[in-house]
Amino acid sequence: MARREHGPVLDWRHCAVADDQPCVICGRPTPLRSPAGKPCHKTCAEAWIASHQK
Repeated sequence: MARREHGPVLDWRHCAVADDQPCVICGRPTPLRSPAGKPCHKTCAEAWIASHQK
């Protein structure tokens, strides 16, 4: 059986929680903010990073 590789796990414990705004990746509402202050789900960011690794 092939081993499934998982992407990175981000530590967002320090990130702000604010009013719902559309996630910059999937467009669904999220109260989360990335370390850069952009509205983004943690799982969306992890999936994006995993899919853009070389």
